[in-house]
Amino acid sequence: MQNHVANIVEQDRLLETLKTDFPTATVMDRREKPSHGYRAVHLIAEVANKPVEIQIRTSLQQLWAALSEKASDVLDPAIKYGHGPEIWQGILLKTSKVVASHEGLERLHFRAESAGAEALSALVELRKTITAYLALEPPGPLAREGQQQLIASDKETAAIEVALEQKRKDLVYDRGKIMAVLKLLGTVLEKRKGKGS
Repeated sequence: MQNHVANIVEQDRLLETLKTDFPTATVMDRREKPSHGYRAVHLIAEVANKPVEIQIRTSLQQLWAALSEKASDVLDPAIKYGHGPEIWQGILLKTSKVVASHEGLERLHFRAESAGAEALSALVELRKTITAYLALEPPGPLAREGQQQLIASDKETAAIEVALEQKRKDLVYDRGKIMAVLKLLGTVLEKRKGKGS
């Protein structure tokens, strides 16, 4: 069964869940130190006294691995181990770096979104407190100034939310472009295979 998770944040979450479910499992994380471009997480657990390997890949890691397998089938089985046509070794390594860079951005964006959500929640609570305080103030310049500051704060908060949403959309768009390139390279290999290499 070949399944994958959508992104690196989901991969991290699934890994943590599996480590909890299988506390004695061995983890081989090839994301930081890829093997000839191959990036994934492998967890080796014992189930019914037998070792079971669970490979956790993102959709981009899965596409890259499929491309590597196709290159192995069409060009040279040794391509997966750093041998074979240099041009394709370079293509595989560079596409792996693109995937790694994009997934690093996904992870940073998730952290920014989480921090942003916490900050926005704190701002909402602060706004409630200030609004309650201003309601106790007699009408006058201080109350008006406080209300103006709250309105300005609401606009800034809305701008932050819009910026975070745009960044999420940009990441999804970039992921789509990377997937398209990986699929195109696979198609190139398929056509080459049809011509008999």
